[in-house]
Amino acid sequence: MIENNDGLDSYIDIAEIVQDLLSVKFYILIATTLIGIGSVFYALSLSDEYKSRMILKPVEDNTQSYGNQFGAIASFAGLGMPIAQEIDKSSFALQILETRDFFEKLIADELFLTELIAVDGFDKNSFKPTYDLNLYNLKDNKLLPDYKSKISIEKMHIKFLQSIEITKTDRGFTEITIIHYSPVIAKRWLELIFNKMNESIKEIKTLEAEKSIAYLNKELALARESELKKVIAELIESQIQTMMISNISDDFVFSLVDSPRIAEKKFAPHRAKICILATILGFILLCMIRIFYKYTYPHQRELA
Repeated sequence: MIENNDGLDSYIDIAEIVQDLLSVKFYILIATTLIGIGSVFYALSLSDEYKSRMILKPVEDNTQSYGNQFGAIASFAGLGMPIAQEIDKSSFALQILETRDFFEKLIADELFLTELIAVDGFDKNSFKPTYDLNLYNLKDNKLLPDYKSKISIEKMHIKFLQSIEITKTDRGFTEITIIHYSPVIAKRWLELIFNKMNESIKEIKTLEAEKSIAYLNKELALARESELKKVIAELIESQIQTMMISNISDDFVFSLVDSPRIAEKKFAPHRAKICILATILGFILLCMIRIFYKYTYPHQRELA
């Protein structure tokens, strides 16, 4: 092996590295075994997570094109309409789903808040969730008041967003999944989200329609031209149609194509993969540390 003026090798001898590693194979084997055992304990300490999903179909909105058509006519007629430009209700609903305003409606339910913060596992025998006793009082079946007052809505909202996945398919369907320690809770959350999402958009659209009708009625009373009165009357009709649809249908934005169900098998963690990967990476890391030490401190070469 050629050496330079600094006493460092100008190249690395692979055979020498292998021979050196073999000389300390017992120590590497012991350390790798300990890492493997540690990864087993770590994997076993992780709670199972379950995934539930639902597939939604957007409800056809016949009033959207109708409202846009007469909105253009109203603009041409010179009405300063306070009617918001119509957008796709389903896309609007999915945006609302990720907002803190919508999240605050969810955590208004004490049960939802408890399931979000305090549940740390699932007992398959009793088919009930288990709770972190540092956060939850089993005697009162309530969150500890001290913790509830300390945690911020921002942190809770982030935790909620980490448990939900939203995917829009090429065919126009929307898939929403919830990952949770409890398969029962995952299913219940999806049902709650579905209902709250429809209710929230229904409230928004109904309020918009009521404000528009009130405004249009004032304009109708002031109008003198027959054509303008006709336009205003048709605009009022479109807003009444929106209110009618919101009152007769619970599925205002989405309808269910595939209902959420209780998962029978866990989604995560993959314990075997964790143990195998940790052991392999541990072995590689130990070998790299040995090589780095050997060629960084050449005076130690004869030791070991």
